[in-house]
Amino acid sequence: MLAAYAARRRSPFRMLVGIAGAGLLFRGVMGTFRQASGGRGDLAHPGDRDVDVSDTRARLGGPGGLLVEEKLTIRRPIDEVYRFWRQLDNLPKFLGHLQSVTVKPDGTSHWVANGPAGMPVEWDARIINEVENKIIGWQSLDGSQIATAGSVNFRRSGVNTTVRVRFQYDPPAGKLGAAVAALFGEEPGRAVREDLARLKSLLETTA
Repeated sequence: MLAAYAARRRSPFRMLVGIAGAGLLFRGVMGTFRQASGGRGDLAHPGDRDVDVSDTRARLGGPGGLLVEEKLTIRRPIDEVYRFWRQLDNLPKFLGHLQSVTVKPDGTSHWVANGPAGMPVEWDARIINEVENKIIGWQSLDGSQIATAGSVNFRRSGVNTTVRVRFQYDPPAGKLGAAVAALFGEEPGRAVREDLARLKSLLETTA
């Protein structure tokens, strides 16, 4: 109803009302899918009834998994860029969708991001591959609200550093959720390019 109202009205609040309606619709649709699939948080697909959605690899390999890859060169030494990224609580400074990253005593970390219509999305992750000044690889823990895995690679380019980010993720509403996000200017590839540009600006201007 809110979405329909927003479509008819010509007012400064039309977009805000429409987003609110989309958020409520998202909650309703996801609740219906969970109920129909026996409490599953993903979108059930023919032939995947035996897939345990708490298994991160299975979720990323299913129909909801999306791949994003971007790279950018930063005019800073590789050790500085690596150290800044490795300190995980720095990530919300340039990753626009992140609210916070909290490192736990056991080495895992808790992530909070902005979800559809401002709804928070949370998950836990661990670093699964790390070589100083070369690579940081991560994976969300089984049972997390969002499944994600990927890596950031650091390559020396003279006095500069090329950063390449490659990751997969399974958004709460699968590919449909990514398509809806794109309508609001949040296409994943573009968002990552903007995040890397913020990192470049942050590191180069604080040299």
